[in-house]
This record gives sequence, structure tokens and C-alpha cells, in this order.
Amino acid sequence: MNPSAHTHSPTRAHARCAPTSPDFPAARISANGVQAEICLPDSDAGYYRGARFDWAGVIRDLRWRGHRYFGEWFPAHDPLRHDGICGPVDEFTQSGYEDAAAGDEFLKIGVGALRKISEAPYDRFLTYPIANKGKRQTGISADRVDFQHTLASGGFGYDYRKTLQLTSDKPGLRIEYTLKNTGVKPLEGQVYNHNFFTIDGMTTGPDTEIRLPFPPKATGARRMTAWR
Repeated sequence: MNPSAHTHSPTRAHARCAPTSPDFPAARISANGVQAEICLPDSDAGYYRGARFDWAGVIRDLRWRGHRYFGEWFPAHDPLRHDGICGPVDEFTQSGYEDAAAGDEFLKIGVGALRKISEAPYDRFLTYPIANKGKRQTGISADRVDFQHTLASGGFGYDYRKTLQLTSDKPGLRIEYTLKNTGVKPLEGQVYNHNFFTIDGMTTGPDTEIRLPFPPKATGARRMTAWR
């Protein structure tokens, strides 16, 4: 965590950090002309409280030179809906689901320990009850937000840290991750980033063109293995 950053313990009072979204705790950061609104995890009042995506690093707004790159893409927002979220966000695949009996807990990194509701195969679109939300800390600086999520459940345990940093050398956003296994069971699975770009609210079509300074290449989800 950034030692000079403010430590956030989720409370409704922090909603004043986000003048454009008074109902949700958020922080505004800026650097090199880039301005961003970062939603803060909060189990009672957070912008996203679903069971699918990592709660940390939700960008509700990011702008540069008059263009908006991230924003809401749905007509109505439900914080408990599995995809009621703005990008770029990460989804970790479930751990321990297949070995758990109905009613037992399984792990979803970035969310918590979820309750298995039946013997049916795991469905990322279902809203599983969150049995253990773990502990969260958030550090806020002028140009970055640091997130930490720690959790222990049924032999699983982790210390997960994520940083959203607006770059100092040129306009840009860097996302950094650290995952430490603190339990006795291995953390195995996949993780991917679901970008949810909403560039100026434009609809994808012949009038939209995106140019990248590198040849894009699809690699699929990244395999994750974290041993203690």
C-alpha cells in the first residue's frame, strides 16, 4: 500500500469523494490531463456488489482531451446484478466449487467466499450469496488508488492487491496486481479483464474506428496458479 495514501474503511460518508455519483463511494484522480472516477468497494453502498467480478478497480468515468473512454453501458444500474459494472474489470474463475457440497463455501477472488446453492454446475450469471466478504483497505492518492482484499475460508486464503495508476510520463492508465496465497490449498484457475469500453457512447459500426500502436493479438484467459 502507498504509505502516503489515505486509508479508506468503507463507510457511506465517503460518498462525498464523488460529486458526480453521490450515492456511491468513489475517488477522483488525475494526471497528464487524464481524469478518472474510481468506485470504492463497499459492502453496504458500493457501486458494484455482485458475485462475478472483482470489486476493486471499477472505473465509472475516464476522460482525456474531451473523450470519455469508460462509462455506464446499460440503461439502468443494479449494484447486485452480475454485470452491473463499468470497465476495465477482472473476473477470476471460482476455486473449490466442484469439491463443495450445496450450502458450503467456495472462493471467488476479488469478491469473497460464496455459498454454493445447489449441485448444478457453476454459473457465473447467477447471484450466489456472499458468505464471507473478507477485509478490504483502499489507499487514495492524487493519481492512483491502491486496493487490498484479504480473506480466509475453508483452507483457502489470499492477500490480493491491485493498483490503478495514471502514468506520470505520458497520458495513460496502468493496472498492477499482486496475489499471495495465504491458505493451505492452492489457488488455481483463470483470470481475464473485461474492458467494457464505451468510447464517447458510440455504437460499434462503420463510423467507429480504433487504431492501436501495436498489432492486436487475442491470447484468451490467463491461467493462474498460486501456491503457498
